[in-house]
Amino acid sequence: MQIGHVIAQLRTEKGISQKKLAEELHVSPGLVGMWETNKRLPSIDCLISLIDYFKISADVLLDGERKIKPSEYSSLKPAIDSDEKKLLDTFYQLDIDGKDILIGEAKKLLRGQRSEEKRRINTLQNAQ
Repeated sequence: MQIGHVIAQLRTEKGISQKKLAEELHVSPGLVGMWETNKRLPSIDCLISLIDYFKISADVLLDGERKIKPSEYSSLKPAIDSDEKKLLDTFYQLDIDGKDILIGEAKKLLRGQRSEEKRRINTLQNAQ
């Protein structure tokens, strides 16, 4: 279950509206709606507020959010080395914005690596 669905379920069980939850957390009702439809993820501060407000542990909100659990990494490919595992562990702990940033940075690194490889090939070809 995605985090937004968990928030909606907790709110419904408590018998309060999105507006009331928003007031309690000092955010806009629209933001609560976006959380519940998984269009936005709560910030760390809002996650803490949700945990405190509903008197739940963090795993209640976060456990369903992971697509692949760390114990399932080995099924991704036949052999995963420790560096790849560290990268995946870090990636799965990031919020959606952090994941987007990490993917963007990885793409920049890859473009730079490919440009460098092309430059080396051109230098070798010109030397011949």
